[in-house]
Amino acid sequence: MSSRQFAYRIASHTLFCRLGWKEKFSNWILGREQLPLGVNLSRGFSWEGSVGHSVAGRPRSDRHILTLSPERMPSVGQQIIDLSDISLPLHYIGPKEESVRLAFQASHKKNKLQTFLPYPPKTRGAFYYHQDPGRPALSGELRFRMCNSIAKFHMGQDLQVDVGEPWNIPLLTMVQKAPFLPICRLLTQDGLVDDDLVADLQKLPHLYRHTKESIMLYEIDQPFVVDVARSQWAVSLVTRKSLQTVVLQKLFRAQTGKFTPLYTGRVRARFEASTLPEHAHRPALVLRVLEELTPVKCVVPDYDGFVAKPRPGELFAKKYRQMGYVPWSYSLSNRVYSKTLAEFIRLTGTKS
Repeated sequence: MSSRQFAYRIASHTLFCRLGWKEKFSNWILGREQLPLGVNLSRGFSWEGSVGHSVAGRPRSDRHILTLSPERMPSVGQQIIDLSDISLPLHYIGPKEESVRLAFQASHKKNKLQTFLPYPPKTRGAFYYHQDPGRPALSGELRFRMCNSIAKFHMGQDLQVDVGEPWNIPLLTMVQKAPFLPICRLLTQDGLVDDDLVADLQKLPHLYRHTKESIMLYEIDQPFVVDVARSQWAVSLVTRKSLQTVVLQKLFRAQTGKFTPLYTGRVRARFEASTLPEHAHRPALVLRVLEELTPVKCVVPDYDGFVAKPRPGELFAKKYRQMGYVPWSYSLSNRVYSKTLAEFIRLTGTKS
């Protein structure tokens, strides 16, 4: 066995453990067992489940990502990709066929190895690069458009991980994590991202703890999705030259020290520069609820309503004895993250 083959076997240990094949891996190393179906030593380790596997080291044509530009897909012959019921599919990127794994969703359980949830049934379509109009160039992200043919790409809907939340990988994540670099190279080849932007983002601190529940903002009034049952939010404020994280605690909780949720549900919201009279000389942020994505329900029997139920179109508020309900606010002058937020607003501006 060559040193390269030995390195491949050692590198595969993590994959085998994630699939629950620790004993199978040991037998393989000792030569007692053959490679499992779908594990291809010559082209990397591709677990394809019941769908099939690569043959003779050749990439599957329906896993070849030729472009991430919807406009270029017809001219380069981009094919529809079928990800139905697959946990960790291997894709081949661009003309050099560099391999990248793109998981649907990771599952983290205490004291257990990370596992990957399979893509939903009937997940067919194409990966593409999404950029919200009017937002900074660094706010782009990889998405998956559900469609049965490239000709009907613009009629499809984006794959979602939850109600109102498209599956996505932010540009910052792709730039900072080596396994995604082939995608970054394809983005620059497509002219969707410029080299200077990639260089700037590579210099930023790494988002080691960024998760599905983290909030990444490129402008302070950018809408985001939040689970109102969570006790704290980690908000990453990103510019081309800086990355700061702000932690907001107990927004939808009473100030009693208890961690029991008052409400359940998911909403779309945004921060706004306050225009309330009391903030005329003391700048502050307020929080406006834009949309109820899943029903918001109170889960505390006979709750006194100290924390107001989040309602679409209204500012989030709490009740005080002599004043009634007052919109929640975060001062930009005398709180823990005041300077961080004020500097972010100065650098990025606000449209609200």
